[in-house]
Amino acid sequence: MFVSRWVTLASFVCLVAGAPHGVSFKLKRAAADAQTSLSLDPSQVQTGLEDDGQDVQEAGQVPSLTSSNNFINFCLTQKGVPLTNGQQIIDGSCNPTIMGRILATSAMPSSKFVFPPNGDTSIVENQPFTIQMAIKNLETGNFVNAASNYYAAPAQVNGQGILVGHSHVVVQSIPSLDSTQPLDPTVFAFFKGLNGVAQNGILTADVTAGLPAGFYRLSSINTAANHQPALVAVAQHGNLDDAVYFTVNKAGSNDTSSSNNSTDNATSNSNSTITATNSTSTSTASSSSNSTSTSTTSSTIETSTADANSTSTSTTLSDIATATSTTSSTDSASDATTTATSSSASSTETATSSDSTVASTSTSSSASSATSTGSSNLQTFTGALGGIAAGPVTQSGKEFVAGGNKFQSKANALTRSCDIQHNACADAANKAGNKGALTVAACGAQQEECQKAESK
Repeated sequence: MFVSRWVTLASFVCLVAGAPHGVSFKLKRAAADAQTSLSLDPSQVQTGLEDDGQDVQEAGQVPSLTSSNNFINFCLTQKGVPLTNGQQIIDGSCNPTIMGRILATSAMPSSKFVFPPNGDTSIVENQPFTIQMAIKNLETGNFVNAASNYYAAPAQVNGQGILVGHSHVVVQSIPSLDSTQPLDPTVFAFFKGLNGVAQNGILTADVTAGLPAGFYRLSSINTAANHQPALVAVAQHGNLDDAVYFTVNKAGSNDTSSSNNSTDNATSNSNSTITATNSTSTSTASSSSNSTSTSTTSSTIETSTADANSTSTSTTLSDIATATSTTSSTDSASDATTTATSSSASSTETATSSDSTVASTSTSSSASSATSTGSSNLQTFTGALGGIAAGPVTQSGKEFVAGGNKFQSKANALTRSCDIQHNACADAANKAGNKGALTVAACGAQQEECQKAESK
């Protein structure tokens, strides 16, 4: 019977080869249907996966898992683990989606930071600067909705075999330039998705609020459109990403220089220093005002909205019972940036359809700004989706306090209060399933109303 089936198949193929146009079209349609079929096409079975690799061994080599069906049901073996299903699940998941295109050695992506260069000492604390990164072998400007399509499709290439995707930059604080301590990936001072197209081979990210004085590592993360890392044809290859180490100096030190415009500063109630971006400060080609926020971050989830005019947020997944949470980080529709020192909690990073910026920040103060000053609340906005009100804003001398941080500008403090409310609201919406009146979109609309109330 087996032989008979192959003879029948061979006869069918021969028949179709000389078939009229209508029959040929049906065959093409059948091939297209393979992308909706729930069965694995026999031509796609990789027989090499049945070999555990132990026929030729090295010392310490372990056997590979094997499969005769391309591991299509592998996730069934991971009991109690949810499918990724396009989402960023902070507790981990199992993804049945295939890897997709593996890049040729001639098309492996590579990046190199132009500014700051390795060992740079020119950046002054709390002063804005622009990260510049040269990139090659990456068709930039391609990113999908990270809230619903994370790792949800195979990696793709363009007609030249170049990965279709985008990049990111992340800044992490380090104890010293000679530190050998591995860093916690869930804690970072600044993060931004570089969703735009590279200009003359250069991608940029504006750190509009600067960074506190200290030592830092800056790294790139080059990915496919669905946010998965680039996969290449050989095991032995150079790094596909770049990392540099630099120093941010205190203002007035002999080792510093900066030509950037200054922004309003804010200091936390701990020893950390956090900067707040003036809502009217300059930024690159931003059609909406720059918003500033702080957040205690740990594991971060990158999500996105399809509307380029909507606001996405980075919010904590814990300690959101009150709107005076010390955690908040906001991406504006164009280029809102926040900076931070590190702490541990967990946050959800959201990216809009334009450049996304998230910076995780820490404020170690456990008291609200109201209790730290004893002044009356200057925040007049009363909206409270999900029962989460905007945090208090108080005045202490010539400074204004919100979320445990001090600002030179009342407008900045009010913006911070709105941002904290937005993040707590969005997190509550995500936990509740993003249904009914409590949705991330509704939280974004409320944030806009909160910010409008500042000018009244």
